[in-house]
Amino acid sequence: MELFDTASTMTRTKNLFSGMDQWLTNNLHLSGSNINYVKIPFLLICLVVICCLVWWLARKICIVLVHKFVKKSKTTWDDLLIERKVFLKISALLPIFIIKAAAPVIFVDFPSASHFVLKLTDILIIGIFAVVIVAVLNTIAAVLSQVPSLKEKPVFSYVQVINIFVYLVAGILILSVLLGKSPLYFLGPWAP
Repeated sequence: MELFDTASTMTRTKNLFSGMDQWLTNNLHLSGSNINYVKIPFLLICLVVICCLVWWLARKICIVLVHKFVKKSKTTWDDLLIERKVFLKISALLPIFIIKAAAPVIFVDFPSASHFVLKLTDILIIGIFAVVIVAVLNTIAAVLSQVPSLKEKPVFSYVQVINIFVYLVAGILILSVLLGKSPLYFLGPWAP
């Protein structure tokens, strides 16, 4: 079962846009393709405002609630997560998910623009996940470096190797999205 029924979503979108088209025709005396030149910039401005509000709210909630929870706990690893701004990096995903959901609706008459925006959001999601994973790994390295038995071990060096691997995988996934190929394609002879 699909999360969203695309047929009913497209029908509701067309009904919403036909009402908007009718309003633009009646009040601004626009017709035909001229309506899209007013409707799409208006919808994009609304999308940007909504994304900015969601991002701002997510950051505020993160700063207030997560910081309050972290200050009450006695562990030090969560303080390092705050210090490395892991939760703030995660909050950047919310506006991107909103854009990913809204792009097919806004660009319903322009499938190539919708396809471009969806690829761009996929690339941003991959990049942010890579940055979050690296921040978490660096936090783990900082916690492990405080353990007395591991103080003499090169924990950060091991984590840097893992970070390089994370960025390599993210790069392969980004190339996969850009070129429309399977990630295994880029592994060449090592692919199963």
